[in-house]
Amino acid sequence: MNFVAIAVEAANRDIGSICQIGLAKYVDGELMDSYGTLINPQSCCSERNLEIYSITNDMVLDAPLIMDVYNEILTFIHDNIVVSHTYFD
Repeated sequence: MNFVAIAVEAANRDIGSICQIGLAKYVDGELMDSYGTLINPQSCCSERNLEIYSITNDMVLDAPLIMDVYNEILTFIHDNIVVSHTYFD
């Protein structure tokens, strides 16, 4: 089975505050490729999320916006099934 696993981290309680995204492409059960980037969430990182992910406001200040990498993400996924471990991703 071929699929792309996705993981998204948020800067705070707002699920739209994506500050990092990671993708892993599997072909016939083997990891074939990966993609990851910090994202500028256009909001502040909460202390709680800083404790969990160690992503600071300074780290994402000059990162791309999600729409700046959207086409790269779609290209990476291509026509694969996308899987995640939570409803948020």
